[in-house]
Amino acid sequence: MKNITEIIKKVTLDNINWKHSIFYLAINTLDNNEFKVSFWDDEENWASIIGDKVTTGYIWQKYPLIICEKNIMPDVRKALINIENIYYIEVDSLTEDLFKIEDQNLYKYFDDNIDFKSFTIEDLWFNTNSI
Repeated sequence: MKNITEIIKKVTLDNINWKHSIFYLAINTLDNNEFKVSFWDDEENWASIIGDKVTTGYIWQKYPLIICEKNIMPDVRKALINIENIYYIEVDSLTEDLFKIEDQNLYKYFDDNIDFKSFTIEDLWFNTNSI
């Protein structure tokens, strides 16, 4: 299990103007660096990074967090090198049930449908994506 409690604490407590300005700069920067980014403004809370016609990463609109598969993470970091205060989680797979959050105070940032003792990144995305 990969415990992501500390990074979720950091991103939710970071007081930057991410949602209204830097998030859009990040997705536009990735889009201009040959990444395909899918985001439906006013409908989703996460942008999806698409590679080879499948999702390989997510960018959270609410908080400065990018979760990507390890095969694209170096290129994502390189493209966003000039944007500060982004937190990254590198994963082997978005679909493996390998993650947990241990601080109950953090549960309020997510829907109740997540089993915080064991979830996939896709579970996290799915249960927090609707506005």
